[in-house]
Amino acid sequence: MRLRFLVICAAALAALVGSPPLAAGATATGPPGQYYLSLGDSLAFGYQQERITAELANGSYSPANFPGYTYRFGSVLQEINPGLQVVDFGCPGETTVSYTTGCVAQELGLPLHNGYAGSQASAADAFLVAHPGQVSPITVSLGVNDVTPALTACAPDYTNACVGPYITAATTNLAAILGTLRYLAPGAEIIVLKYYDPFYVTALGAKTDALAEALDHAIGLAAASASADTVDAFAAINEPRPPFSETKSVCKYTLMCADADIHPSNPGYSLLARLFFNASGF
Repeated sequence: MRLRFLVICAAALAALVGSPPLAAGATATGPPGQYYLSLGDSLAFGYQQERITAELANGSYSPANFPGYTYRFGSVLQEINPGLQVVDFGCPGETTVSYTTGCVAQELGLPLHNGYAGSQASAADAFLVAHPGQVSPITVSLGVNDVTPALTACAPDYTNACVGPYITAATTNLAAILGTLRYLAPGAEIIVLKYYDPFYVTALGAKTDALAEALDHAIGLAAASASADTVDAFAAINEPRPPFSETKSVCKYTLMCADADIHPSNPGYSLLARLFFNASGF
């Protein structure tokens, strides 16, 4: 995710993935492998705006200070397999296009958890080729940044005619990316993130919930096309569970209320890590 969240129309879903899904996803049938590979955008990286700004300003920046869900999930996997190593190629601001061309944040000088030359796609593919049968799980958070321009370009009604091309391009790319991962790691547990809606606590209010759910349905189609599982962050954060209202839940699990930052709070990243573990079947 960039510093905005995608809002779309449910009607945009019809043209998402041209081919039918191979399967509905499959949970792991064995223990974690030797490596856990985390791919994607700022959520895979563990981004938090205020913290990274402060650390860059005072010279204390280290990727290790941003464990996000990746290293929290990885620490649980290491309780099952103490020899497991976490490899995090997550790039803040990554889109399904820049995933195949190059990490802009890294090119601008921001060190990543595990840096690489070229694109995240080339790094991920090379890693999987170099470690056949050793990588599981693979987590992916990609797609939202491709359609962020629709927030302004398609306002205020977000009609299918406007947002449809953004969604079609993003999900076609995502399905292709996941298909490549599945081809290179046929036995790996692949888990794709469905996004929550931090904008519920803004003037947009409940309007964005239905739109976020539509996006998540689209991501689910792309994941299913590669026999990947999904994590439903919307259900965990935006569907109220007493004593939490939806507002309190969004304020707790994201930094939207405190810092106007759509990224997860520390409790939010911990929640996502638990969701990934539950979805993994390990």
